[in-house]
Amino acid sequence: MGLQPTRASPGTWKNWENIEAVFRTIMEEEGEFPSAKTLKNKGYGGLLSILRKKYGGLEGAEKKMGYRSENEQLSGLLERYAGEAI
Repeated sequence: MGLQPTRASPGTWKNWENIEAVFRTIMEEEGEFPSAKTLKNKGYGGLLSILRKKYGGLEGAEKKMGYRSENEQLSGLLERYAGEAI
């Protein structure tokens, strides 16, 4: 089922396409962008530190893939319905 996490070879997470492949597979399985908890539970805890160091964390990865973060979505809803941004 999906990708089977193994110890990543040195340099694996330097290639954005490898990271994106993990996210897309998990998104197909889970139906949503993976949380830190989901990544850890699936054996990709090491990927989180790379995301923080190189890509701005999970939020940065979401943006790089063209998704709006949960905070941006909530802020947009608040602005739309209450007329103010957070």
